[in-house]
Amino acid sequence: MIDVLNRRGFEEVCILERFDSFRATSKEATARKYGVRGANIFARKPE
Repeated sequence: MIDVLNRRGFEEVCILERFDSFRATSKEATARKYGVRGANIFARKPE
């Protein structure tokens, strides 16, 4: 995702936080099986 945003012209691209977005949900087992994770990403589009 970082590479895609950089190629699209965004600057200062970084992952701010990673987390288990399916923890304590009915789909937690499926998310773990496929390695699904959540992330907050910051990216700035230059003017």
